[in-house]
Amino acid sequence: FGGDSTDYQVVEEEDKNGLTRISILADPNLGPISEAAIRKVFLQEIRKISVTHNVWQQAGTIQVKRLSPIPGRTGKIMPLRAKRA
Repeated sequence: FGGDSTDYQVVEEEDKNGLTRISILADPNLGPISEAAIRKVFLQEIRKISVTHNVWQQAGTIQVKRLSPIPGRTGKIMPLRAKRA
């Protein structure tokens, strides 16, 4: 989809109902990209290592947000981040 590793981040979040959501942050500077294609590729890759892909797909757990990745305390962009409500 373009860019480099610091343009994307997977964030595990809890929504207001306490349900887990997986957000894929894609930096807005990447320009136009297909959010549906990003979700599809992500689920294809998860299928290789986990059986949760069907549940996530059916529940609509995966969302793509056009936001800059969130740096950690040291300023480094980690590929995976857990965030609690």
